[in-house]
Amino acid sequence: MVKSVCSGKIDKPASNGSNTTFVTNVGTKWEFLFLGANQDAIATAARMGIHAHNSATFAANDEDLQASNLAFACKVSAKRREASQCNLAEGEAAFAHESMTESLEKSRKDKR
Repeated sequence: MVKSVCSGKIDKPASNGSNTTFVTNVGTKWEFLFLGANQDAIATAARMGIHAHNSATFAANDEDLQASNLAFACKVSAKRREASQCNLAEGEAAFAHESMTESLEKSRKDKR
């Protein structure tokens, strides 16, 4: 199962450690994607147990928000189709296996 998380700027980690156990408490059947606005998304995701490959930073503006939504939608769709053992088109396979940063960059170019 694929879950996506989109976050605004997090000024400091929770003092109770709750963001460090976010992913580890849900088991291994889930794959998390993380996009963070105006922050070091890879570091924030790491604190939550989300791998750097599945995280990216975007700017909090209309253009980048649209690109990040497109990247999320394409990546989640490709991951779900792959998990259900559907035949993926070449472009879908790329979204399923590339990093979240690569998916976001591709979506930014598609929006131009």
